[in-house]
Amino acid sequence: MLEERPTSHSRTWSSLAALVQLLPGLAALAMFLVWAKASGGYFPHVWYPGGLVLVGMLAVVLVAWPALLGGLGRATTLALLALAAFTAWSYLSIFWADVRGDAWDGANRTALYLVVFALFAVCRFSDPNVLLILGAFVVGVCLLGLWTLVGAAGGGDVGSYFKGTRFTDPVGYVNGNAALFLLAFWPALFLASRRDTPALLRSVFLAAAGVLLQLAVLPQSRGAGIASALVLLVYLALVPGRVRSFLFLLPVGLAVAAGFTRLLDVGSDAAEPALTAGARSALNVMAVTAIALAGVGLALAALDRRIEIAPRIHRLAGRILAVAATVVIVGGAAIAIPSADVEERAERAWKQFTAEAPPSTSSSYLLSGFQTNRADFWRVALGEFRAHPLLGIGVENYGVAYVRERRSDEETLYPHSFPLQVLAQTGLVGAALMVVFFMCALAAALGAVRRRRDIACGASAVGVVMFASWFVHGSIDWFWELPALTGPAFAALALAASTGRPLPRGSSRATRLLTAGGVVLALSVAASFVFPWLSVRETRAAISVWRVDPERAEAGLARARRLNPLADRPDLAAGSIARRMRDWDRMAAAYERALERNPHNWYAHLQLALARSQQGHRKGALEAIEKAQLLNPSEPLLNLVSGLLRRDRPVNIGAISRIFLQRHNRVTR
Repeated sequence: MLEERPTSHSRTWSSLAALVQLLPGLAALAMFLVWAKASGGYFPHVWYPGGLVLVGMLAVVLVAWPALLGGLGRATTLALLALAAFTAWSYLSIFWADVRGDAWDGANRTALYLVVFALFAVCRFSDPNVLLILGAFVVGVCLLGLWTLVGAAGGGDVGSYFKGTRFTDPVGYVNGNAALFLLAFWPALFLASRRDTPALLRSVFLAAAGVLLQLAVLPQSRGAGIASALVLLVYLALVPGRVRSFLFLLPVGLAVAAGFTRLLDVGSDAAEPALTAGARSALNVMAVTAIALAGVGLALAALDRRIEIAPRIHRLAGRILAVAATVVIVGGAAIAIPSADVEERAERAWKQFTAEAPPSTSSSYLLSGFQTNRADFWRVALGEFRAHPLLGIGVENYGVAYVRERRSDEETLYPHSFPLQVLAQTGLVGAALMVVFFMCALAAALGAVRRRRDIACGASAVGVVMFASWFVHGSIDWFWELPALTGPAFAALALAASTGRPLPRGSSRATRLLTAGGVVLALSVAASFVFPWLSVRETRAAISVWRVDPERAEAGLARARRLNPLADRPDLAAGSIARRMRDWDRMAAAYERALERNPHNWYAHLQLALARSQQGHRKGALEAIEKAQLLNPSEPLLNLVSGLLRRDRPVNIGAISRIFLQRHNRVTR
């Protein structure tokens, strides 16, 4: 029987379909970069509209290609179902959460990551398109980082680019900044080391890898350094061609090591002239490094195409490199520290870690020891899990427990550990669903790595590496709340799971039913996004116009209140506006409404106490301040206000506000 050959018409149509299916991936990639520039997408007014765009794209893809859900593979399908179940559980947690408005936002953010994973798993990009998406992400993040550093080097408000001496932009959070650059570093290294990549592009990607690694140094994130060492082991274990990977990693590592001291000059002085000079010095180092690595990349690419290594020798060398890397990384600390001091230094490091973090006195944060408040964050998270083991306390509700139980002066909203966050907020049920999702998604991705031996196999492997970079670092940080980090990580995992599977040629009845369910789910998610987003928009608009048009601001806040019946933000804004207008009756009424929606907000109780004190209601003011103290017993400002009220002394609201702002300069999310 003669084999049917594709006609020119069918080839054209296939190419057009591949191009059209690439568009959602590129659009999502652009959204990730927009979020990265806008504080990592942390704020609801930033990620809600982007989330609606992604939901719309998923619905269009499902309607246009209903057969795409067929042939996903059992593991990927189970991963999707498990993540959907975890999302549904997050929505259910609204009913038992203390702060239901925050729980709604948190459930919507979880739905956003479900949409991202589904979009990249369902689209089933062709091999060239997967590589194009990875390359575009590398270039986009690299250019964004350089553009931001150029802005810092240009003078002006250079302090806004740094927290102390640590490079914080574009993400707005130092550890998140390092994590973003490292997310892009791994695919840059992979693309630079592949024979299938054109030689010129290999040099570009090698230069980008060097720049990204240098950008990751500037935030001076100790967690990023620890995570990178572990992720390197994952990279060498999964990505094919360990020898080639090592040969291209070596010049990058040497280049960054050579300029390491000058990179840390940014962290030598927090004064603005020194920061500007440090940023310029870092740019000069990066420029020299990029040029040198581009030349090295061209030379290595030329050698790589001319030299053939026998497969047996290549496998043996790869195993030796993997073992050597493990020994160096795991045993590096033991080699660096004299054996007689190991116990003493380990004990000192543990005491630093579990003690409250003081302000750093070192010129470099990397050299300032192990001081951190994470041990206290994790203690409270584990305590909440023990108290609510099955259901959890509700998504985005950790902050209430922490301000009540804390032993530090920070008032974080998140436990700074993704696994502990899942346990504390969603209980054993949510944790089990998340474990099933991870296991199924990784099984699908590792299956794709084993199935193939071409560059698509490596693309699947590097997708797992990118996800591992997010997960390992996020296990000691709060990256779940930053869509600019979690979005690309989930997209990379979905790409890894679905790469290499052929597109289905038809759709069964079961597939059509599943597609219809997916469209209904997407529309439901869109509806859940719209109302909180519109409420946030109205609130922000009211805050921007209240000075010139107070009536318009009041009407806007009333609409915001109706759009989101769970959120206390509109009433908090109304109370703040009334305080500035010295309208004590409106101020008290606004904070009373806010407390009806969220009685666990200690700040609203404080402001209500201040309003009642100005109204002359001493008893009501004392009741409000006592409730605030129960919710936040470690806040010294509450003791100050309580003392004034008990002695029947006048309370200067302006002075209290200034003290409050100064007191909370170090408060973290």
